[in-house]
Amino acid sequence: MKKRNLSWTALALLALMLAAADAATPDHGTVSVASPQLSYTGGPFYTPNATDSSTGVTCDAADPCDQFALTVDLPADYATTHPNDQLRIEVGWNDPTNVQDLDVYVADASGQYTGKNTDTSNPEVIVMPAGSGKRTYTIQVSPSLTTAQAFTTSVALLAAAGPPPPPPQPPPPDVIAPRYYNYAPSAGIGENSGEPSIGYNLKTHRAMYIAGLQTLRATFPENLPPQGATPESCDAQWDDVSTIVTKTKSVDPILFTDQRTGRTFVSQLNSLTQTASAGVLVGLNSLFAFTDTDGEGGNTGWTPGQINPPDGSYDHQTVGAGPYPSPIPPGINPIYPDAVYYCSQAGVTAFCSRSDDGGLNFGRSTPIYNVVTDGCGGIHGHVKVAPDGTVYVPNRGCSGSQQAVTVSTDAGTTWTVRRIPQSSPPPGILDPSVGIASDGTLYFAYVASDGHAHAAVSHDKGVTWINDYDLGVQVGVQNSVFIESVAGDPDRAAVGFIGTTTAGDHQADAFKGTWYAFISTTYDGGHSWITVNATPNDPVQREAAIWNGGGNNPFRNLLDFNEITIDERGRVLYAYADGCIGDCAAGGVNSFSAKATIARQSGGMGLLAAFDPAEPRTPDRACLSGRRDDMASYLRWRTPDTGGAAISAYKVYRDGALIGSQTGGKTTYTDRAVNAAVSSYTYEIVAANAQGDGLASNRVQLPVTPRVEPTGACALPGVQVITDPAGNATDGLAAHDITSVSVAEPQSIYPGSVVITMKVGDLSTVPPGARWAVRFGAPTPPPATATGPSEDYFVAMVSSDGPTPTFTWGTTSVPQNLARVFTTFGSLQSGSNYATDGTITMILDKSVIGNPQPGQALTSMLGSVRLTAPSAVPSAGGTNETIFNSTGGGSYTFRAATLCLPNHAPLAVLNASPQAGPKPLAVQFDGSASSDADSIDTIASYAFNF
Repeated sequence: MKKRNLSWTALALLALMLAAADAATPDHGTVSVASPQLSYTGGPFYTPNATDSSTGVTCDAADPCDQFALTVDLPADYATTHPNDQLRIEVGWNDPTNVQDLDVYVADASGQYTGKNTDTSNPEVIVMPAGSGKRTYTIQVSPSLTTAQAFTTSVALLAAAGPPPPPPQPPPPDVIAPRYYNYAPSAGIGENSGEPSIGYNLKTHRAMYIAGLQTLRATFPENLPPQGATPESCDAQWDDVSTIVTKTKSVDPILFTDQRTGRTFVSQLNSLTQTASAGVLVGLNSLFAFTDTDGEGGNTGWTPGQINPPDGSYDHQTVGAGPYPSPIPPGINPIYPDAVYYCSQAGVTAFCSRSDDGGLNFGRSTPIYNVVTDGCGGIHGHVKVAPDGTVYVPNRGCSGSQQAVTVSTDAGTTWTVRRIPQSSPPPGILDPSVGIASDGTLYFAYVASDGHAHAAVSHDKGVTWINDYDLGVQVGVQNSVFIESVAGDPDRAAVGFIGTTTAGDHQADAFKGTWYAFISTTYDGGHSWITVNATPNDPVQREAAIWNGGGNNPFRNLLDFNEITIDERGRVLYAYADGCIGDCAAGGVNSFSAKATIARQSGGMGLLAAFDPAEPRTPDRACLSGRRDDMASYLRWRTPDTGGAAISAYKVYRDGALIGSQTGGKTTYTDRAVNAAVSSYTYEIVAANAQGDGLASNRVQLPVTPRVEPTGACALPGVQVITDPAGNATDGLAAHDITSVSVAEPQSIYPGSVVITMKVGDLSTVPPGARWAVRFGAPTPPPATATGPSEDYFVAMVSSDGPTPTFTWGTTSVPQNLARVFTTFGSLQSGSNYATDGTITMILDKSVIGNPQPGQALTSMLGSVRLTAPSAVPSAGGTNETIFNSTGGGSYTFRAATLCLPNHAPLAVLNASPQAGPKPLAVQFDGSASSDADSIDTIASYAFNF
């Protein structure tokens, strides 16, 4: 009997909990012109609502939901006088596990739904026309999945954007538009570099770059030994200088270089709790380190810092440093010259803490905003420190209607939120950014609700704002992401962003925009801006969406943000991840890669007037490369900076003598007037413009080498689509160390199949319990699994189901944004195998992926070696979260149908008629009896040589 009484008591308590979850606090409110914003809290929910669906929801004791009575009280003619105003409803919650999923519905007085959002995003947002008159609505928040986390709802009446900005002002006559070089590392370095951070050391003139698990150092060409010998248009030298502290686990990478001291700080969020127990809260600790030597010496060049923060924040951290305010607030005793700030968010509240000893230890964290008192919530941009010690953290949405900066003038002790009145919330999770000039002028860069990139200026620490400007209008940009701001002199600033001229929902699966890196520069305090395409010949993403709503969307290859800085001469450096490399850059399908890249200003005025170049001038030095065989020398060069005037020609010199020129923008030259008996030739290129000839390029010495035979997908292993550095398996095993992934279509051996080959260091012994897998997207979407839609396909060798590895194919998914799940659908074709040298051959019938046609592609190819446990059913798949090795992205375009057929020489047959007769004899020659033995080509013409 006692046991039964306890059960009834538990049920009664559960009923009370469910009932409590139905009541919003408060449970009603009004939005009007005089009071355009409100917010309330609700939940938590302890059980999901079984009736929750895309069509609606039922709310009762058995199926809980939260209901809020909203009154919208506007003038009767409001829709006429304000036709574009909107009502924005945002519901957000703090769930470190990313499991909880709340759906939002808005019903009018008759019970008809006028708005709903049932996707898996956090926050959930509904935007409706503001309308006219007094109306009542019911906002319903329903738990599709719940982890018992409360939520906060913000409702805001959004004024339409003001009148369009005036036409772009032409640059002053003495201003020549800035120009940019783009630097990327060689294959195997920086392959998985979404959401990069960049710093620049003014003392050593080197850039520091972090993304994923790699901390990289870039030394630009002119600084390579011997000093000045290498043209700036050549490649930079990239070195992996990662510390063990931050190269083994990555939830969110961040880097900052303190340009006043030369110290670089790096941070990775950890997936363990502060007590180091089993992972529950993602990112609850920060793995932190700093270097004063640009990471020289590898791990010995770094000093570990405090595992931070002590406040429970867990996401989207940022690090910054700068001078203390003057006078230094009481109780602060600096050891390091600058204050170091660490900021991070926990759901809808964010915190900052300060280190006074250069990052070794951090003090108590302070909330910098919250949704109740400030109306601000969610993730934020990067912390910046002004020359007078004022600290700024930008935020994308306060009360759902405006973007803002939160400001501290007392070294992070207290914070004040200051909104940008002209701003509107971005279409997705897109951080704003603040650049700070030498006199403290603020340049706030943000993406507005229409997707356009904007900048606004403040001269009073964010209290008032002027010169709000649409940065992309002069080049037709309709959608923008990953916007970043930096400033130099008081009237100079630059804003970098990724943009496309294609309008529409840039996150939609069907979106076909092609994206480039754009950089806008002002030289007059934000009154006018010059916007240039910094990657005109190499898109950042081709004919595809860019997803910025979190989670594991396949269009999220670039992740969440970029970063920008300047060098000692005020030249701009914009760090981004390149999602279009290899064949994609030449016009092929998008590679969905994330290659580390820096766009560095090569010409034009920078952000420090003291270093303005005199332009126009002659062009810079081209970067020359080439090869030679017994038939010709084949030269290729990288376009140098133009000097501010168009390059009219490239002059080609062999052994000091001018042998030809190239015009029309061509950057290749074939020298066929070579003598195979001459063992070596030396070449140089000189670029010329209206100002004259520039300096000569680097010299290349070309000896005779064997002819390069064509290669491709006709023979194994085929086209190498991914390379990965040797020796980077986390457990050190050569069997887990991926070095490359290749793709072939050897029709003569495996007709109707595609062969994917993974190469690892060694497989003389196959470790048990592992999955060697290559994931990829295909033109035909992957089949769904029992838990929902799949993200992509995979092929794999698995050693967990017995003594002999099995070869399988299937799909992967990430249910509820948790662990990646591999679901096996079948076995690979006979012939799939491995060799002791580490070659894994996986043969997939093309019918599995819909028999892709020539020109279609495998996209977002990623290799990995993961730990997997023995399954109850052989090769049934499962969850693999311990990753020994993973690669960057790649893609493969399916070959033409006739590419691999044998190509025989045609047989020439010549008939003459008549064959005899008196002189002079007119003879007709006919070659039509000639034949070609294969179907690759046909005889195009006949030439008769006598």
